[in-house]
Amino acid sequence: IRKYHIGYIKFDMNHFLGYDDSGAELRGFATGWHQVMRRIQQDFPDVILENCSSGAMRTDLQTLRFFDTHFVSDNAEPWEVLRISQGMLLRFPPGRILRWLVACGTGDFRPEQRNSREIMVTPRAATWYDFETFDLDFGLFANFIGVAGFSGDLAAMRPDTLEQMAAAVARYKKHRMAIFQSEAYLLTPVEPLTLAEGWIVIQMLERSSGEVNLFVFHKSNDGDCRKVFRLQGLDPAVRYQLPDQTEKTGAELMRDGLEVAFPYDQHGSFRGQWLPLMPIV
Repeated sequence: IRKYHIGYIKFDMNHFLGYDDSGAELRGFATGWHQVMRRIQQDFPDVILENCSSGAMRTDLQTLRFFDTHFVSDNAEPWEVLRISQGMLLRFPPGRILRWLVACGTGDFRPEQRNSREIMVTPRAATWYDFETFDLDFGLFANFIGVAGFSGDLAAMRPDTLEQMAAAVARYKKHRMAIFQSEAYLLTPVEPLTLAEGWIVIQMLERSSGEVNLFVFHKSNDGDCRKVFRLQGLDPAVRYQLPDQTEKTGAELMRDGLEVAFPYDQHGSFRGQWLPLMPIV
């Protein structure tokens, strides 16, 4: 760390510890590992430490003491990451969960519709042997529920794609601290990883300011494209400005809910919306 002026370290572990006749191999490993982590934190308090929760096979309340962020899985496909995030948010605060948007573009490859938005591609797991396409806004918004990271072949993307990403990141930075400090409410139930359809709605509430960031995801070709979601945990007396510039009180949003709609697309897949609800001071 001193020699190379390192500011960020990712911890991973993909090997077997081996067998110990004493049966104490996990305790011995954990004791030594915790000593190393405490020393790094003491000597280098400004270094950001990331825990790879899948490869390292260690994500629990104890790891919150040693790591700044936790990567939820080797899975990179955004919908699967959202499903995993539903479970993570039952026990971890949003500001400690890291996601990587791993992506590359396909240039102008769309024979039937030239000059449309670039088709984005992401690996399903930890390698590119199995991959699929995704909508750019969907991938970005799924990445913004907590700490956002980017990987893949960003330099090869079309200039207009990079401009869209830059605009989305600039918007994210305006709300980033509120998202980090938020409580998360799951407005749709936790579902199995294998259920690749329906809705996922996650409400972020920053308690001190009252700011709400609502992230809504839906598969646009399943025919169920309009729903009302009742928000949770709001101050009933606070007035909120909605994305359409109308106003509602916290009481109204909790009682009557907020309607969200996606255009039906027979050939579409997963889509996302990010809806900030700002308290009116």
